[in-house]
Amino acid sequence: MTETRKSGDSRLDLIREPLDYLILDILPVEGTLIFGAYSDGKTSAEISKLVGDGTIPTTLIGNRVRVLHELGLVIRLLGLGTSGRNIYQRTQFGTELLAKWKGDQNVTN
Repeated sequence: MTETRKSGDSRLDLIREPLDYLILDILPVEGTLIFGAYSDGKTSAEISKLVGDGTIPTTLIGNRVRVLHELGLVIRLLGLGTSGRNIYQRTQFGTELLAKWKGDQNVTN
């Protein structure tokens, strides 16, 4: 069964705080290169280790990164030396949304 969205609803309500913002925070910015030639990014397994010290299942991280990709907050690339696994980078929109969230966190603390 498909949920119907009401007028004015944003797809950004799919973001899960704080996990999705923690993911965005550790990803390199879109266009970041290693040695000026190879895309730099993180795989789901690397994100799992960095965000939750390996306690968050890679499958959950993979699902969250896919949602962030669909929202245009991250891009997916094929990583060098990742055995065909995708790597992710944060888009400009993702960077702006992360900065806004961090600002909101500073105001409430």
